[in-house]
Amino acid sequence: MEFRAKYLNKVQVFLSDNQNSNKLEFGLTFGLILVLFLFFFLPSYRSIERKIITGKDLDYKIETLNGTLENYKQLSVYYNNIERYEDKILSKIPLEYDPYSIIGKADTYGKKNEVKLTKLNLISKQDGTVSYNMNLSGNFENIDRFFGSLFSDDQFFKVSTLNLTNGKKDAENSLNLVITLSSYYEEK
Repeated sequence: MEFRAKYLNKVQVFLSDNQNSNKLEFGLTFGLILVLFLFFFLPSYRSIERKIITGKDLDYKIETLNGTLENYKQLSVYYNNIERYEDKILSKIPLEYDPYSIIGKADTYGKKNEVKLTKLNLISKQDGTVSYNMNLSGNFENIDRFFGSLFSDDQFFKVSTLNLTNGKKDAENSLNLVITLSSYYEEK
């Protein structure tokens, strides 16, 4: 009986120690998961909050799609503070459909070439992307210089891609313009 009591006592101590060990392992595992969750989730949550609520660190692309000019008001569909960019975008490019409207001059090997807007399509999507498709007439050599300078004086805009679908000189061409918008705000 005495031997059995000692044996049962040792088994009970072993099981008790084992339970404590399991609790320790569980605590360490849970703590590690919590630390990793806070480390990875909170920065992304703050980033999302800045983009959607305060407009900080806002980045999105204007990509080429077919659309109509009337859709430009949809710029504010996705981002709450996108309205501040709407005027900046549209003030750079004439809204009226005027085939004789000269919107700028491109410096082509020292020669000034007028660029006329013949068609402008703008569309936006639910995911925040906005699109311009322009038909322009003029000499398209180094036309990117014109569009590069169009936004160079503003930190919110930079031309990232220019695709000319028909590279003929002095002819009607369709220019696909991709613009990347970035905001740089400091809390006051």
